[in-house]
Amino acid sequence: MERNNLPGEQGNQAHRKIVTDKSIIWLPPLINVFKVNFDASFSSSHELVGMGFIWGDHTWNFEGAGCSCSLVLTVKAAESRATLSTIRWAKEKNYNRIILKGGKKQVVDYIRRSGGLKVWRSRNYLEEVVSISKSFEYFSCNHVKRTGNNATDALSKYGRKNVCNDSWMERPPFFLNDVVISDTVSLVGP
Repeated sequence: MERNNLPGEQGNQAHRKIVTDKSIIWLPPLINVFKVNFDASFSSSHELVGMGFIWGDHTWNFEGAGCSCSLVLTVKAAESRATLSTIRWAKEKNYNRIILKGGKKQVVDYIRRSGGLKVWRSRNYLEEVVSISKSFEYFSCNHVKRTGNNATDALSKYGRKNVCNDSWMERPPFFLNDVVISDTVSLVGP
């Protein structure tokens, strides 16, 4: 499921490719579109999932981050639950134009309706994601490799290990500073 046609925004110059290494290509979102990366950290021994998300705008500005935890039974359910938690959060904050970036290809494919999940525990979460996504003015969901999702990996692990539900709006949490700085330097560096 992808709705990429924004009225009056054809040929947007801000949507340029930035290559950080041979395997990662970072594309800033269109103007007035927020990119929200999300991830899950799953512990099968405790059936506990940490969920993390970080979002930014077309100028690479940090707009906020969050983490939470929940109980689930499988890795796919963990990623699906993280997706649902992220899109609910975006809706609560009244964001109408978002790009979701997640690390589990099967989950992204299900949302985009280009593949399916056979695990019933995940399907309910993802059907709610699809339903909520229809209310956005602009919505896209894409897969990102683990190496392109370091900040959300750290956030989801923090949420799981600390069994917490936190969010940060003005600046990244202390434990994320080095990751955000490293990601920024790699985007604009040599």
